[in-house]
Amino acid sequence: MKCANCGKEVPDSAKVCGYCGHKIEKPLCPNCGKEMTATAKVCGYCGTSLVKKTAAAKPAPAKKAPVKKVKVKGASPKPAPAKKARVKKAPAKAAVAKTTKLPKWVLPVGLAAAALAAVILFFVLSPGSQQESGGNDFSKLAGTWSGEAGDSDGSFNITFKLKDGCSLYMVCGTFSIPQWGCSSDISFISVDGDKYEFRVTTLYGCEDDAKAYEEWLRPVGSSKLEYYSRGNYGESQGTLTKQ
Repeated sequence: MKCANCGKEVPDSAKVCGYCGHKIEKPLCPNCGKEMTATAKVCGYCGTSLVKKTAAAKPAPAKKAPVKKVKVKGASPKPAPAKKARVKKAPAKAAVAKTTKLPKWVLPVGLAAAALAAVILFFVLSPGSQQESGGNDFSKLAGTWSGEAGDSDGSFNITFKLKDGCSLYMVCGTFSIPQWGCSSDISFISVDGDKYEFRVTTLYGCEDDAKAYEEWLRPVGSSKLEYYSRGNYGESQGTLTKQ
């Protein structure tokens, strides 16, 4: 399946594009309302066909056989129809649209306002401005971090590998849980104070219910990270140490 915004190839199970952050809208079954994959032709839940039916073409009308006229000898010829006199119509005058001239100052002022808005938008959306306004110093997170985390089912070891110089909506690294044989790429989604939020983009060797809705990391000093995760499996948290 391809992202409708940037055209990159993304998995059928993705809800957010890992390249541009665009929300992936999935088609729904018109009968039962379940989510379908972009390439599905039949609903796997209720069996409804997802292929639009085309209207059957109407048959062409039968052509009438031409009727031949037979001349009968001795029959009086029909009088020719009287010709109607043609009346010449005077050509209609084209309507002339009236235009209102704008003051000379309107165009320069409009262009200046548009340029100012573009500059403001550039500084607001640029990664550098977001880093300054949100305290997004990703260098605090760069490196390899390992530790133990736990949930209601027990504890597990987890490792994060994060790249330096990462910006919002970029794939910034990976995480892995060796004892489960599970790993994934992760994208940097947002920053809230000193907390950094990530999203799982592609799972490798993990069960479908292992996908998290939230993955948060918070630096504690220069050598530790607090880890928090929430997903279908529940909540888990722990402390990671820089390797």
